[in-house]
Amino acid sequence: MIRGIAARSPLRISFAGGGTDVEPFASEFGTAIVSATIDLFAEVDASKIDGESIVINSIDTGERISLTAWNDLELKNHLISACSLILPREKRMGLSLSFSSPVAPGSGLGASSALVVAMVKALFGLQGKNLTNMELAALALRVERDDLKIAGGFQDQYASTFGGFNYIEANKSSVQVTPLSISREFRKELEQQLILIDLSLPRSGQNVIADQQRNITIKNPTSLAATRKQLELGRKMRFAFLDEDPELIGKLMSESWYAKRDYSSKITTPRIDEIVSKLESLRVLGAKVTGAGGGGHLLAMLDDRSRLRVLEYLEKEKIHTLEFTFTNEGATQWKI
Repeated sequence: MIRGIAARSPLRISFAGGGTDVEPFASEFGTAIVSATIDLFAEVDASKIDGESIVINSIDTGERISLTAWNDLELKNHLISACSLILPREKRMGLSLSFSSPVAPGSGLGASSALVVAMVKALFGLQGKNLTNMELAALALRVERDDLKIAGGFQDQYASTFGGFNYIEANKSSVQVTPLSISREFRKELEQQLILIDLSLPRSGQNVIADQQRNITIKNPTSLAATRKQLELGRKMRFAFLDEDPELIGKLMSESWYAKRDYSSKITTPRIDEIVSKLESLRVLGAKVTGAGGGGHLLAMLDDRSRLRVLEYLEKEKIHTLEFTFTNEGATQWKI
C-alpha cells in the first residue's frame, strides 16, 4: 500500500487572452489564451496517518490544523482540505496534507490553482490511480469553481497541469490545450527580455473576476467589447509566438492590458497606472499585469535600449522583481 505521495505543479504567466476563460463569456464567445509555465512550483505531500481526521500542514507558516474528514462544510473552509472532497468519505479518513507555495496569495501567477492541481494529483496517486492531464485539470477546476465557489476562469488549472508554452482555447463543450513549438534560442531570448515586477499591492482576484462576470452577464457594452477584443488578441498572440517575433509579442501584451482595464473598474489602481506609464516612457516593448488584476505582478518585455533605464527606475523606486525561467514540466508526482 502506498503511504505517501509528493507532487508539484508550476506557476504560470499569461501573455494575452486572460479573462476570455471566465463565464458566461467563454461559453458564448469562446476562449483564446497564450500562457507559459515558469520554474516556480507549488509543492504538496499527501500521506496516510492513524485516526479519522484530515491534518493540514503549511510548510511556509508552520500552521497546523485538524479537520473532520466527513464534514464537507468544514473541509470547504480551507483550499487544501477542500481537495479531499474529490474522494469518497471513507478514503478521506486519516490524511496528512502538507503544502508550500513560492509566492503569497494574490500573486497573479496562478499559485492557488497550482496548489489544487498538485494536491488533487497527490490524492489520486495515494489511491494508486493516475489521471490524464484533462481529467486532472477538470477535477482541480471542480474543486475551485464548484466545491469552493471561487470566481475565476479555467486557464490556470490547465496551464499548471500541462506545463510549457500553450495556446488554450475552448467552446461550450470542451477545452483544448495546444503546445506552442518555439525554438530553444527564442525561449532563451524571451527569458532575457521578460521581467516580472512585484507590484506589492494587496488584492482579491475573486472580487475582480466577480465584477467582470457581473459586467458580462448584464452585457455591459464596454466590458463585453473589451473581452471580445481580448479574444482577438489571444488569437494574434499565438501566431506572434509561432513567428518568434518579440516586438509583436510586446505590442500585443500592452494591447491586452489596455483591453483588460475595461473589464472592470477594479482591474487597475493609480499605482499600477503610474508604473505602467513610467515603463512606457522608458520605451519597453510591452507591459501587462498578470492574473485577474488589481495587484500581483506586472510582466514587462524589454529590449537592449530600455533594459538599463528600466532596471535603474525599479531600483530607485525600491520595486522588486521576481527571477524566473520557463519550464516545460507540468504536474508531476513521486512516492515518499
